Amino acid sequence: MAPKRHLVVGNMEHTDQKNTYQTMNLTYYDNWIWSKRNRSQEVMLGDTFRKAYFHPNWSKGTAAVRGNHAINSCRHYWEIHVSHRVFGTSMMFGVGTADVRLQANKFTNMLGEDENGWGLSHKGLLWHGGIAYKFTDRFVENEATVIGLFFDGINGTLTYYKDGKCLGVAFRGLNKVEKPLYPFIISTAAKTEMVVSETRRDFPDLKDRCRGEIMKHIKNKSDLVKLEKLLPTVVLEYLSEAFYDERPLTPVDNYDQYKVMAKLLILFFALMIVINTTYTDGDDSKAVKELLKIVQKHNAAFKKGKTSFKMKVNPAARKLLALLYKPKHIMNEYLSTNTKQFVMEKFRKAPASFDWREHGAVTEVGLQGNCSSCWTFAVAGALEAFYKIKTGNLVRLSQQYLLDCSDYAQIAKKEEDKCRTGNFPQLGLEFVRKNGICLADSYPYTAKSGKCDKSIERTKFYAIKDIKQVKNDEETMKEALYSNGPLVAGVYALENSFELYEGGVYYEENCWEGRMHTVLIVGYGHDKLQGDYWIIKNSWGRDWGEDGYMKLARNRDSHCGISFTVYLVK
Repeated sequence: MAPKRHLVVGNMEHTDQKNTYQTMNLTYYDNWIWSKRNRSQEVMLGDTFRKAYFHPNWSKGTAAVRGNHAINSCRHYWEIHVSHRVFGTSMMFGVGTADVRLQANKFTNMLGEDENGWGLSHKGLLWHGGIAYKFTDRFVENEATVIGLFFDGINGTLTYYKDGKCLGVAFRGLNKVEKPLYPFIISTAAKTEMVVSETRRDFPDLKDRCRGEIMKHIKNKSDLVKLEKLLPTVVLEYLSEAFYDERPLTPVDNYDQYKVMAKLLILFFALMIVINTTYTDGDDSKAVKELLKIVQKHNAAFKKGKTSFKMKVNPAARKLLALLYKPKHIMNEYLSTNTKQFVMEKFRKAPASFDWREHGAVTEVGLQGNCSSCWTFAVAGALEAFYKIKTGNLVRLSQQYLLDCSDYAQIAKKEEDKCRTGNFPQLGLEFVRKNGICLADSYPYTAKSGKCDKSIERTKFYAIKDIKQVKNDEETMKEALYSNGPLVAGVYALENSFELYEGGVYYEENCWEGRMHTVLIVGYGHDKLQGDYWIIKNSWGRDWGEDGYMKLARNRDSHCGISFTVYLVK
């Protein structure tokens, strides 16, 4: 069921967005087209099904056409090139479910007239649930324009661009929509032409990401026919779906016979993508075998009750493989002499268990990628929660801004050093206290360091007044978390277990040998078998751990140093 209503966030402009999909790291082509089956009779489609021509004779109502592929759960960007005929009651661009009407015998704002659509009209109004909101200036009539749409199915946002400039996030909460969502264009104006282009996407699902890599080398569907004798039919069908033309490549025979083989093939490709390497009989294959041995041996002990957590091969494995062949280095910790410790008497009595996720104060788990930026995710997460607790509004804040612009950035002598120099959560917090921070949509994360973009100054806001270091005591931490919000903390992460964690209460006797890693503590609880635990939010994506989270042993002598360096904001 669609959420009742999603309101607009204030405008935030970018001045340099000519290659928007590149800025967002959407490197894969997305070959969806307008659906021949799901369109008004007043919409004519071009030969490639990318051009839509509305009301070819005259207009006596409202017509719509939708994309032929659902876009939920991924990040998509596309542009709509509108001809100079910009006029009439409503020309609309956005997303909706299959319940959106495709034809009306009256002039109306059809996309957003109910709970099934989210649209922007050429009059600068956002429509959803039958209510309009002022979002931007009215489009200039009889002047061609390009509308860009960035749909983030992971975080549930829809952002609009006009002629290369970002208008801002228009809708939130779209990741809660249970029905499939499709791109839509709508027009009441006669002889209007709209062309979709620059369709791009990413693949958060590893299976889809593998397919994306393969499709880079396949120009058209006929190329797949050449692979018939090399790949199982089910895999060919899966690759064929990337062309979105709704026609099977070949009849699927003996499907059950190929199920296991297809899954193994897909998983093997996924593993290669995860560890960013190619399988050979050399050192890489030996490393993979050693990795699998570690996981199998540990999980056998877990089944026997000899350990409190289990492991799996996940994206963190890539990081593990890189570290196995490099000397260890302990990350530097910056401690400010201005930090004040909390006073115990100011805390409220905390309940036996508590989780800030249940109170809507925690955003989606991020993926830091090949960059030592864990501290930026923890700092941004603490500020996001603090802002939610104080105002009731949950926003996503920019990790990239902290990486590029904070005082921490001055420590790195070269730009590339920002992704491999130290671990400085408090320095980031102090920088935000003095200078503010901007929204993630206005300064998106790229997983690589760069020069500070000072053009985002106008989008910053000041969220906190003070930073304090929590006393090195887990009971104090518990009450501080309950009274004030999630905590930024350092933890020693051991390569062979922390990075392969899948679930359970993490207790590792040798974790002190690990490297310092910054996380966000969002709650705590108790397991009947394994005892007390902290709930920590990591920045290695949702494939790691329990959907991106870990239960870390609590009240066991500050396990893995969890109480040594803990900060919160006020």
